[in-house]
Amino acid sequence: MEQSLTIKQFTLLIFTFTIGSSLLIAPAMVSVEANQDAWISMAIATGCGLLLNGVWLFLLSKYHYLSIYSVVEKVCGKWIGTILNLLLVFYSSYICALVVRDISDFLITYMIEETHPWLSQSMILLLVVYSASKGLTNIGRVNEFMTPLLVFAFLGGTALLLDKIDLSNLQPVLEQGWSPVWKGTYAPIGFPFLEVLVLSALITYVKPTKKVVRSFFVGLFFAGVILIIAVIAAIGEEGAFMIQRYTFPTYTVMRDISIGRVFERTEVFFGLLFMVGIFVKITICFLVGCHGLQHISKRSNYHAILIPLAVWIWAMSNFLNENIVEVIYFASTVWTLVAFTMYVIIVCILLWGIGRKKHQQKVSIRSK
Repeated sequence: MEQSLTIKQFTLLIFTFTIGSSLLIAPAMVSVEANQDAWISMAIATGCGLLLNGVWLFLLSKYHYLSIYSVVEKVCGKWIGTILNLLLVFYSSYICALVVRDISDFLITYMIEETHPWLSQSMILLLVVYSASKGLTNIGRVNEFMTPLLVFAFLGGTALLLDKIDLSNLQPVLEQGWSPVWKGTYAPIGFPFLEVLVLSALITYVKPTKKVVRSFFVGLFFAGVILIIAVIAAIGEEGAFMIQRYTFPTYTVMRDISIGRVFERTEVFFGLLFMVGIFVKITICFLVGCHGLQHISKRSNYHAILIPLAVWIWAMSNFLNENIVEVIYFASTVWTLVAFTMYVIIVCILLWGIGRKKHQQKVSIRSK
């Protein structure tokens, strides 16, 4: 079981993790507050995401990109460190559960309407368990192959919609001033940009480390560009008023692709490729949880953890929120506060360790 990533694989993982489920949901979430100025909100959120993630990445570099689980235990000690690491495991598991619920609801709504959601969730998690059992390198290789297809599908679909996009739907710019724009920025800062923090558990496996920072920012920046394009295309094609009423607006607008009544009903193809990004995000969050539990239990591998963690995530995805409306409401109103709280905790731990010179001590604890 290999646990290593090349710089290219890490860049693509950052990119795919960021767009993940947000590519389908973000246009609706942002336009609820910012209306036709949602693309400005997404651009500001991208800038904020680059800045905020740059802070913890810089601090983690002082620890030579040690796994965040090892850093927390090293700085806070065994008992407090274990409690905080369990909190990190819960955080990554909860993100995983939310995204599992997203993809399940997406499938039930548009593709397999008569299938019970528990069945779709179970099949997704079984595939995630299998992928995680093969190691991080395997996930990096699969994502390296699939990401260009995902980008090609999205940009190709957007190009086919150009004749239907009316830029007047994006006007007037700043009709109600900056207040709605700032409100629209709130949700995407937490979902997806602050969620990238969970990759601090896996960044230690990236080689060579001297190119990690550039790789990270390249992946995050281009993910932000794709999300901005998604918002512009969705609002330009349907208008902000309609986009706010769609659960998965990016997929919905792909239904309008039509070339001479021959090339039609292609949204299923695009939906399947969008699911690749969602699957990668679920698997990465799942793997982060596995590494955390492995570190806490001091096991040589995480194979015995795979099934119990999958069952736990399945339970959370079904019982923490009753339906997709609650999931989206939680993601757009509460989740940014939760993600920012976790961000502050991690940054404070990193700063405290640097203040106590812990980052200069010999590394003795490292997640395997």
